[in-house]
Amino acid sequence: MRKTWIVFLFCLVCSAQVTSHAKYPRNDVGIFAMGNFNPVSYISIQNTPHTVVSSNKSSLGGSAEYRRYLNWRNAIGISYAQNPSDGKLYWNGQNYIWPLMRYETTIIAIQQLRDGAFRPFLVEGVGVIVTNGYSNSGWSANFVPLVAGVGADYRISAHFDARVEMLYEDAKQGCYDGKACHDANGVVQNAKAGVVWRF
Repeated sequence: MRKTWIVFLFCLVCSAQVTSHAKYPRNDVGIFAMGNFNPVSYISIQNTPHTVVSSNKSSLGGSAEYRRYLNWRNAIGISYAQNPSDGKLYWNGQNYIWPLMRYETTIIAIQQLRDGAFRPFLVEGVGVIVTNGYSNSGWSANFVPLVAGVGADYRISAHFDARVEMLYEDAKQGCYDGKACHDANGVVQNAKAGVVWRF
């Protein structure tokens, strides 16, 4: 009799695990349109008395994201984004503008707040912003020590979701790796909307 109960409980646990895997796919991949909104940075240049204003043009680009679910509530992931933009410096009464490409890579942790068709979630992580100013300012990079945001998934079918997300990044930017320049902190905002395939 005891062996029968042990076998029954074992089968019940295995059945629950199979059901859990079927209900909650372990991976998802998403493709998004992304709006990138950048703050104006007031930077300082060594031995220069003038105030220098630096900014990147806010623009529309694209993003891709992969998530691995540890359970229905928690996941880890990586996000990549690319936005065409402009670099702009206002210095001593003159505007200097040049084409620039922004690349962002972020390592994230996700916590879903509820289960069901509509699933809001929180995001936090770290990342790096890389810009290519071509022959004008070259390549530069800035570490992002804090990424935080909110979003929501809506189940379209068993394997497809719609997702919207707003991310805030605390980043130093504006100097393009200039040795005599001191970066300023600012909050970059990324608004994303797209489709996710879960598998």
